[in-house]
Amino acid sequence: MRLRISLRHVLTGAALLLLTPVAETKQQGHTQTVTGVVNNGVQQRLELQVMQTQNPDQFNLYLLGLREFMAMDQNNPISYYQIAGIHGRPYIAWDGWTSAAGPGGYGGGYACHVSNIFLPWHRPYLAFFEQQLYNHVQNVANSFPASSRARWQSAATNFRIPYWDWAAAPSPDCQVFPNILSTQTITLTTPTGLKKLPNPLYSYDFHPLVASDMAISPYTQWKTTVRDPTGWTASGVSQNGVVGSSLSRVRSSLTQRVYNLFTGCSNFTRFSNEAWQGTDKLVGADSLESIHDVIHTTVGSNGHMTYFSYSAFDPIFWLHHANVDRLWAMWSEINPNTYVQTARAGHPTFTWPTGTAIDANFGLVPWAKSRAGALYTSNDVRGTDIFGYTYPETAEGFNATSVKKAVNSLYGNDANQHAIKAPVQSSSYQYIANFVSQKMQLSGSYAIYVFLGKPGANPQHWPTASNLVGTHAVTADFNVETTEAAVMDLPVTGTVPLTDALQAKVNQNQLASMDMGPVETYLQQHLNWRISLYDGTVVPASKVPGFSISVVASEMQPAAAADEFPTWGPFISLSNATFSG
Repeated sequence: MRLRISLRHVLTGAALLLLTPVAETKQQGHTQTVTGVVNNGVQQRLELQVMQTQNPDQFNLYLLGLREFMAMDQNNPISYYQIAGIHGRPYIAWDGWTSAAGPGGYGGGYACHVSNIFLPWHRPYLAFFEQQLYNHVQNVANSFPASSRARWQSAATNFRIPYWDWAAAPSPDCQVFPNILSTQTITLTTPTGLKKLPNPLYSYDFHPLVASDMAISPYTQWKTTVRDPTGWTASGVSQNGVVGSSLSRVRSSLTQRVYNLFTGCSNFTRFSNEAWQGTDKLVGADSLESIHDVIHTTVGSNGHMTYFSYSAFDPIFWLHHANVDRLWAMWSEINPNTYVQTARAGHPTFTWPTGTAIDANFGLVPWAKSRAGALYTSNDVRGTDIFGYTYPETAEGFNATSVKKAVNSLYGNDANQHAIKAPVQSSSYQYIANFVSQKMQLSGSYAIYVFLGKPGANPQHWPTASNLVGTHAVTADFNVETTEAAVMDLPVTGTVPLTDALQAKVNQNQLASMDMGPVETYLQQHLNWRISLYDGTVVPASKVPGFSISVVASEMQPAAAADEFPTWGPFISLSNATFSG
């Protein structure tokens, strides 16, 4: 069981850095083991809208199983509530995995962020969630009347959790923000017939809401998870329509970022996490973690997804992170010879402090692989088969070449036009805005909005402005959550691609060409950026600790075929492009 104790163990940054890696302790007899779903071979996780349209019976069972999962007693360690709480709040021991720091841990939940094991830690987390949800799906299928039970059992057999591909251009009959995520009720076939039920993908309803677990108002008052709430008060309700509009404005930027990362990054450390490596500011500024932050903050917009401590309670979290895991699996197929390198933790978790040395053999607390308490390591979870799942792009028979072809089709230059070919046109310059800033020092998550032209005065309109090029977001927690001095000095990076927006200006005869000279001059006159918290508070760039922006250019040589990637040339700084701001 989880102990509800609010005491926190606080260490100064200097003291933290002197500590060696901690040896986690465990209560005997309470170990949950992570197996994933391994009783029926390796099955594919499907894209959410693909499952909905092409496997409707399985999708029906998914929603019914999720409803049953969410309805479990919140004191049960394998309830939806408790598993979501492993990620962040309520900062208490789960299944006996305690901390050397005492009942309150070193800071935060068990999840790893800005870390060399950001991706490996979340893989068994998703597998454990999938393992529990699978059991509920089977239970629902077995509850149908004998006359139809075989049909539903067949649909349930190969169930795996779906992912939401927020970076791919939606097909004409789909949306960037799927309707199923914003519909409050849905009609489902239940064992007792058709019923109109609350949609479990819309929100999680706390039953009860334990204010002490949530700690900070209005989370202590919101009885359900919310997205882009109408106000920072107990009466705030979700605005999923606004979320959909905001995601539609940044989707093209997300597509470009994903494609740039696949084609331009071959180092796992840089690919995986957003920690600033402190080297050449011209390269290595983007990461999968930084892109993932945009989804957290855009969907949450001051709701639960906005902050690490609360995000996993929103059911969209699992769809989002399944896609993050999928993109990692695809990238690994192309880059099999690079992985976790030893690094010191830049951020504490419940079980270890800032400064802990972490390598690929470090235990991923609290993910046990045996009843004896042996923990999975990053080396254990390098592939997905161990947990009984794969993805359409990495299924049996696929290889690095086929994955490249899939990446080109889904995210390449022509993806926005639903093309299936690689960007094999003439050589062209690519332009990118790189950002560096401190992650935790604004006491919450924040966004950097990039525009061509002057933005309006109202920050509430920035996420959907017609001249918005893209959004770089930094997902954080409130400073009251992590007060250690070492944590406060945590520079992170991200990018906003500029190429497509500049090409549009060429097409509109507002920019002479895509050559560096005309582009640099144009950007000096028209490039603007604004920074705000998700409550609408505008923050001058000069008040953002460690903030810097740089624009770089690279001449990209086109791919020779649809299953090859283009080649990036050296990055060149356009130092005058950021003069205006």
